[in-house]
Amino acid sequence: MKLSLSIIAGALLLMPSTLLGATLLGASDTVLGIQITGGDTINVGTVGTDPDVNNWPMGESPTQAIDGDQGTKYLNFGRLNIGILVTPEVGSSIATSLNLLPVSYDWESDRDPSSVVLMGTTVTGSTTYSDYTQIFADAGPFTFDNRITGLTFNFSNTEAYTSYLIYFPTVLNGATANSMQIADIQLFGAVVPEPRVMSALAVGLTGLLLHCRRRKAS
Repeated sequence: MKLSLSIIAGALLLMPSTLLGATLLGASDTVLGIQITGGDTINVGTVGTDPDVNNWPMGESPTQAIDGDQGTKYLNFGRLNIGILVTPEVGSSIATSLNLLPVSYDWESDRDPSSVVLMGTTVTGSTTYSDYTQIFADAGPFTFDNRITGLTFNFSNTEAYTSYLIYFPTVLNGATANSMQIADIQLFGAVVPEPRVMSALAVGLTGLLLHCRRRKAS
């Protein structure tokens, strides 16, 4: 029985904990600040402070949207249809939940996102809009009643993607806001293991099955 348990333990150790549910975005991911302008090319922004343009101040970049720190923020003067294009370092993943944290310091609620679209692609890092498939959307308008926990959106999805497009078509008050700002964006779901991991897991489980059969035969 001890051997059987050790085989089971070994097989389970081969299965990453991320398979059971994980945060998918992190500060080391590749991320771009983007704006959807209606064409098939996703507009990629840069550092700057020009009004009504897809640009952001230095220190309030797209990286701040996925750093897990609610004390930082991503601010973009493009205001509408602004967001991020992110390629998670964890690799291929299946997203099933989205959390948005608003700015909780020095905040102006008119800059808060009030609608959201989440899309995914297997063409890693693509800036072609048609390469993306919509996973979830909320046309809003929604508001952040709790600026500490933000809003969490749960949805059904079974498809794996390697890059995600998350953008906000509107802000709470487009007439007065000079920008869109968000403290943090996080996706939750499952990481799809690499083939070599699955092969190792299969070997471990095969060993377990053979051992159990031998014990039953004896």
